Amino acid sequence: MDIRPVAHRDAVPGLTTGLTLPPAGDRPRVLVTTGTSVGDRELFDALAQSLVEAGAEVLVTTTPDAVVERPHVHAIGFAPLAEVLPEIDLVVGAAGSGTLLATLANGTPSILLPQIADQPANAARAVAHESAVLIETPEQAGPALSTLLGDDRYRAGARRLAEAIAEMPHPEDVASRIFDARPTGRV
Repeated sequence: MDIRPVAHRDAVPGLTTGLTLPPAGDRPRVLVTTGTSVGDRELFDALAQSLVEAGAEVLVTTTPDAVVERPHVHAIGFAPLAEVLPEIDLVVGAAGSGTLLATLANGTPSILLPQIADQPANAARAVAHESAVLIETPEQAGPALSTLLGDDRYRAGARRLAEAIAEMPHPEDVASRIFDARPTGRV
């Protein structure tokens, strides 16, 4: 059964901070997140540096004290993707299932640097649908940003996937059907 992926909306006690995004300006807003599986500060720093050099305003999902603050880099902590995705131009991530599916459901293109587990396979699928660019090193993020923003096929690919995802049943509808169909055990 198909089921629509939905970006998380709820705060996570002990992780979620109050979300304050920097004002939108002339620079594209880029979310750098490696989900819950990869929390490598050096990786975040290298990705952010490459993206800033390419002209981006970078939002990093790490705690504010874990990032060297510099112009155009903003640590936003662990933030609900449902709040962040509508406010950004693209996502740079590791291609974890949750983040990638939420990003695609939003119609947002990605730059992907897979690290572990299912991430390489997820990234390959997104690239095949022209909704993402695959990179092998953090330093490639800036040039990939230019590629994504300069070629409409990536945004179009992400939109096509978002439309297909929107046609899938919402998780609440699926849960209702499951619970409504189960035997009650009453005589």
